[in-house]
Amino acid sequence: MDYQQFLNCVQKRVSETMGEEVDVEVRRVLKNNGCELDGLTIMRKESEGSPTIYLNGYYEQYMSGRSEEAIVREILQIYEINKGRVMISAADFGNFENIRGKIVFKLINYDANTKLLESVPYKRYLDLAVVFCVLVESSKDGSATALIYNAHLALWNVTDDEIYELAKKNTPVILPYTITRMDAFLDEELLEGQALTDAEYMYILSNKACINGASSMLYEGLLERFSQYFESDVIIIPSSIHEVILLPWNEQYNIQELNELVGDVNASIVDKEEMLANNVYIYSREEKITMIAAK
Repeated sequence: MDYQQFLNCVQKRVSETMGEEVDVEVRRVLKNNGCELDGLTIMRKESEGSPTIYLNGYYEQYMSGRSEEAIVREILQIYEINKGRVMISAADFGNFENIRGKIVFKLINYDANTKLLESVPYKRYLDLAVVFCVLVESSKDGSATALIYNAHLALWNVTDDEIYELAKKNTPVILPYTITRMDAFLDEELLEGQALTDAEYMYILSNKACINGASSMLYEGLLERFSQYFESDVIIIPSSIHEVILLPWNEQYNIQELNELVGDVNASIVDKEEMLANNVYIYSREEKITMIAAK
């Protein structure tokens, strides 16, 4: 069974199980960095929304020997668990006043998302782009967002500048930043015998949800306060869309080597959809601006 036949088969089996009162569709979804995924939606006629269950990984499981029955059974279980977690209805989303307090921003790579950026409002930032979402859900179990498209701006009769101002106000409040020293994640044995000063450690910057936390570097005054504390410029290493690494500047650091390290990690470890950038950035304490580090 090829991939398209697999999609058709899963859609048919789920539809037959759920019955005529449910619409089951498979849609191609353009995600971050040009990734395209096939998402299954199960929509009851009286329901206002549905979680999207992506099928690409399930085809890999099928090709590895997992049965269609087991895959369909798991998809239905996921739907049952998550169907009540759609926290904003289509009617709410159509009313700007209902969602204006939930608008947040996130950072994505500019060049890797040229197709997506044709259809969404955004602000250019260095080699990145600031795009906007509605925070549908935020809890200890994670968060869910709905990307804002140009069509939404037309529906709401608002401009991208207005969306940007709302996101700048909302995001630090709804998704407060966290800064964690790197040694908090390292085994104590690895640190034994080391006597590092605070300025020699790396610091992970994200948000409390740990989702799209790299955008925390845009929070007003955050990098300025960090640089003042260490009395130095700050190297910003893009780990992923979810976090960046802050490193107080030291003359011994080689920017070219750091860029090569970031590129290697992106190529071998970071999922394509979660890659942020291949460039290292520097926040200038004197000029109070962030720039791409000179190679």
